[in-house]
Amino acid sequence: MKKIRVTDLAEYKARAFDHEARARAVADSLRNYLTAMNTGGIGVVFAIAGTLIERGVDPRWAFWPVIFYVLGILLTGLSLALAKHRELKRRDAALQWKSLLTSRASLAKLHLGLLFIGWFILGSGYALWYLLRVDIVCG
Repeated sequence: MKKIRVTDLAEYKARAFDHEARARAVADSLRNYLTAMNTGGIGVVFAIAGTLIERGVDPRWAFWPVIFYVLGILLTGLSLALAKHRELKRRDAALQWKSLLTSRASLAKLHLGLLFIGWFILGSGYALWYLLRVDIVCG
């Protein structure tokens, strides 16, 4: 393992902020992805429900999948609000020469991201499970 000697405080801070910038970019792209997928999920559920109305299927089945997707969007928005709050805390800590980055905080962020992805999969799975029970009669 190669050790890197950092002699300048500015160089050390630049390396730390570079890592932080990458982590923020990944988190932002994950939030964008989840928002797009949940919004698309709502659109797909409504499109399928609209098509199945013509076949005589009651559209009330679409309620819970849409609720899952809406809650996924709300959780993603909550994540964005928490990220903004965390940035403000980092800014204040940087003024006081403190570090807020701990392994426990990183682990909590990972679990939160996995929770949001799991929520999306749960909503999609419920919609697919219900659609598999629908009998479509043609003609």
